Amino acid sequence: MNRRKLLLSLGATSLAFPGCLGKQTLNGTDDESSSDPNNTSKSMCDDLNRLQITCEGPENSAFDLSIPRSPSSIGEELQVQMTNSTEKTKYSGNRFKYDIQKKTDQRWQSIFWVHARPAWSDEAVEHKPGAGFTWEFEFTQGGLSRQNDTNPDYYVCNSLSEGRYRFVYFGYDTRCIAAEFMI
Repeated sequence: MNRRKLLLSLGATSLAFPGCLGKQTLNGTDDESSSDPNNTSKSMCDDLNRLQITCEGPENSAFDLSIPRSPSSIGEELQVQMTNSTEKTKYSGNRFKYDIQKKTDQRWQSIFWVHARPAWSDEAVEHKPGAGFTWEFEFTQGGLSRQNDTNPDYYVCNSLSEGRYRFVYFGYDTRCIAAEFMI
């Protein structure tokens, strides 16, 4: 079965489960609910779990991940770009399959907290050569938190501090790609 037929059959299957589909925007933000993601209270964080994404990275990737604008201090803007670096159309998962991790005690640890058993919607997003995703965030607790109808809500429960971070995209096949930056 070719990829187009497979994607069409997956699309038909997803119509049977409309709650699994949602809107995505092209600027890296998502549809926020009426609650304020800038207001992550400690009592709310008591009921959350740290996001657990392990990324060793692929040997060869069809996508390049870069950080054209890195914050030099907390509160500045972070911009991340993922680009199809091949000469053929490639597919990835949705734009919400990302994590931001900080290097602590010789290991990477997510800055995000989520409700138990997070699940992401699963759709194939087409990227022509040179195309991809761009994410932009204000590097603050509120600026990095997000609430979304079809993917896990992300909360930043701990204070952000200077150090070594990386942006991880885990929507590429069963692999992930990462790009590091310092604050």
